[in-house]
Amino acid sequence: MNVSINFPDELEKALRLTAAAAGTDIGTFVKQIVAERLAEGDLPSDQTAASFCGAASGVGQVASGVRPCNR
Repeated sequence: MNVSINFPDELEKALRLTAAAAGTDIGTFVKQIVAERLAEGDLPSDQTAASFCGAASGVGQVASGVRPCNR
């Protein structure tokens, strides 16, 4: 899946610097953050998580190797 996000200039600059410090590009850095948040269960509600997990059934591992749903 491809997602396009328009970040304010200041946030983009911070992302570029932080990603570079981590030795990666912005896309990979953002994927890692999303994968970590999903693995931590940082979703707005159980219903949202259930919807996400239902839609993601059959999907393998995400970028960092963490499954977003308990299966």
